[in-house]
Amino acid sequence: VGPGRAGLFGRVFLAAVVCAVALLPARAYYADALDVSGSAFFPARRLGRTADIADSVVTLQRFLHGSAGRADARQAVHVVFQPWVLLATVALAPLLRARGALVAVGLVALGVGLGLGETLIDGTDFYRDAAGRRLTLPAAWLARSGYPLGESGMYYRLILLAACGLALSAALVVHAAAERRGRMAGFVVSVIVFGLAYGQAHTVLAPIWSRPVREVPGVNVARAIRAAPGEGAVLDLPLATQDYGGQSYVRLAAVHGRPTTGLPRRMDPRATPAIGLLDVRVSAALSSATPVDRLRAIGVGFVVWHDEVPREGPSRLAELTAVLGPPRRDGDVSWWAL
Repeated sequence: VGPGRAGLFGRVFLAAVVCAVALLPARAYYADALDVSGSAFFPARRLGRTADIADSVVTLQRFLHGSAGRADARQAVHVVFQPWVLLATVALAPLLRARGALVAVGLVALGVGLGLGETLIDGTDFYRDAAGRRLTLPAAWLARSGYPLGESGMYYRLILLAACGLALSAALVVHAAAERRGRMAGFVVSVIVFGLAYGQAHTVLAPIWSRPVREVPGVNVARAIRAAPGEGAVLDLPLATQDYGGQSYVRLAAVHGRPTTGLPRRMDPRATPAIGLLDVRVSAALSSATPVDRLRAIGVGFVVWHDEVPREGPSRLAELTAVLGPPRRDGDVSWWAL
């Protein structure tokens, strides 16, 4: 909110109103899950080993030097690295007395300060003071006050605030150069700044891209389901998935084109009311005397079991085989047409 007739209090109040209104869509999005036990979001695992939390926070190592990308194309890589030349513009913009420089500095400080998480780590161990105590960061103060910043366990996402501040500071430096030395000077500075930023970013991201491309496991099953006559949804099991395991359900749905129970990430079926209700109905159907008829009655035409998502283990597959008969197999995917 820029300066105007309103004083500081008026501008802060207006900014608070804007933030409150911006949160209304989130309220509507989560409204149907408020009365359901369980949650789609799990807090970060607060164990003693930093390897368990390093992917959830902005460590200094990853912020300044990046990290080697994981080769598995199914895994997410949290890139929090910011080019050094952009970090330099954060210091340079205030020195040039650029208007808005303090806003840029504040965004960077807020994004990095909160993104570091509740306790400072360097990727290999916790930083400690002379007395051996871990260094507490501002995010911990927010957590103690009840602000649900860490409920998702993903502090690293706040690096986006820092990225906005870096973009603003870089633009202010270019603008200051153009004002003092002319447009050509501004153009030259922009080429230098963004050229160096791109070059370093490319070097850091080179181990990650391009990522290996492989055929979706079970794609032949999806093609067979697509060609099968009749209607009926695809019941992808297990309903509870490990981390991002449910993404394979969504990818197969793009091939077979039928309704599916797949969601990109669902570690607890109870977190999604519709899926939680379906979980109850499926369990009742499988334990009944006529499981196939009961499954068809709730709209299921195909049952697909994914070994790639082994949260419920092979015993669950054995139970399904005992109830539905021997499945057809394609790699790690078993399936039944009802």
